[in-house]
Amino acid sequence: MAVAVATLPKRYLEKSIWDHLIDRQKQFRLFSLKSAPEAFSSTYERELQFAWDVWESRLTNPQATTFVAIPSTDPDHLDVRQVLHHEWLGQLVLVRMHQEDREGLSANASPWMQDELPHYHFSGMFIMPAARGQGVAQKLIEHAIASSTTTSARYTVVVWAKNKSARRAFEKCGFKVVWEEMSESGSNAQELALVLECGSSRRVKK
Repeated sequence: MAVAVATLPKRYLEKSIWDHLIDRQKQFRLFSLKSAPEAFSSTYERELQFAWDVWESRLTNPQATTFVAIPSTDPDHLDVRQVLHHEWLGQLVLVRMHQEDREGLSANASPWMQDELPHYHFSGMFIMPAARGQGVAQKLIEHAIASSTTTSARYTVVVWAKNKSARRAFEKCGFKVVWEEMSESGSNAQELALVLECGSSRRVKK
């Protein structure tokens, strides 16, 4: 399958298209939560109650960028209309972290010390069942890293230990497990969570 990755815009002048884009990412996220509740820390019931402006803010947030994978043979000529026309095979969010955000990533303790390099965190990755096992997750991860504005940065992600396919996709992109802890999943169960990291930096203890 030929797959292209598109970066969703943070604004779009044509309101009908902008609203359609917001709704598409909303529906994709809700489907993700409903079909794989064990893969997320949030829940379908919680996010189903979100107001429209919450969904819109997920696209307009200056610290977060959303990427979607679609079937396409021409990745260099993707516009919003094409993205809306095609089926979404996968979605991934890359968040630029601040120091206070890093401290909140771990429920029990933080494995991170203060960094001199930019820190990005992956969130909300989901691949449609029919598209799994075809390298879609790896394409999303690689595209997100390549799209970062900095040439040197650290990237982290938290995955449940039992989610072997997600862990494998990130490890293929150079990530390694640096921390693990028990945490509550979206299904309200205590699960083993793994923190994976890619990139290098000089760290300064607080």
